[in-house]
Amino acid sequence: AGVLAEHLGERATRVPTRELSDEETRAVAGSDPSVREAAGQAGSVPILRTEKARSVFGWTPRDTETTILDTAESRFRLGLVQG
Repeated sequence: AGVLAEHLGERATRVPTRELSDEETRAVAGSDPSVREAAGQAGSVPILRTEKARSVFGWTPRDTETTILDTAESRFRLGLVQG
């Protein structure tokens, strides 16, 4: 939310900034299908490894801030969010 607010200004005014607890996430998932996947992962910390993608394909990950901003811009462009 902070990255969006910093770079998108007015277009980011409706971005939620409060983090839900695991219990709150599970409760919301009961009535909001878009939250169900997140609720299933609540409380876990995934371990992601990129060594094989880097060594086999020469892949390098994008920085987090750029990825967040590009995702937001794409959602605006596709009309999935208003801004």
